[in-house]
Amino acid sequence: MKILISLSSPELDVIKFTGTHGCYSAVTPDADSKALLSAVAHMLGVETDPDKLHCTVMYSKVAPKKGIGCNRQRVRKATVSQITHWDGHDNKGYLVALLDSPELQEEHARLKTLGCQPTFDDYKPHITLYAGIKMTPELQATIDSV
Repeated sequence: MKILISLSSPELDVIKFTGTHGCYSAVTPDADSKALLSAVAHMLGVETDPDKLHCTVMYSKVAPKKGIGCNRQRVRKATVSQITHWDGHDNKGYLVALLDSPELQEEHARLKTLGCQPTFDDYKPHITLYAGIKMTPELQATIDSV
C-alpha cells in the first residue's frame, strides 16, 4: 500500500498540506490487493469500486503542530485478519476487512506525536468493502464462509 496525505478530505485526492486545517492520511492497496479485495466483496454478494478502496491512517480535525513529512513511494505491508460487519457511528452498516499491520499502527502513532488528534481513540486499520448493508443471519453465514 502507498500512503497518501491530504487536508481533512474524505476523497483520495492529494491536496497540498497548509498546516492550517486538520489532517487526513490514507494508504491505498496495490493492484493485486485491489483485485483480491474486490473478489472477497463479490463472494460476500456485494460489488466494490476498487479505485475507492483505502485504509485511513489518520483523520484529525486538528492540524499537526509540526510538518508531517511523507514518503509517498513507501510501501506499507498489511494482512487481512478478518472480514466483519460494523454498524458504524451512523448505523449505516459496513462490511470491512480488518488489517493486521504494525507499520500502519506505527504511522498512526507517529502522526499523533506530531499533534494530530484522531476522531476515534482505538485505531483499527481496515478497508471498507461496502457501505449501507444491515447485518442478517444470512450475511453472517456468508461472512463466516468467506
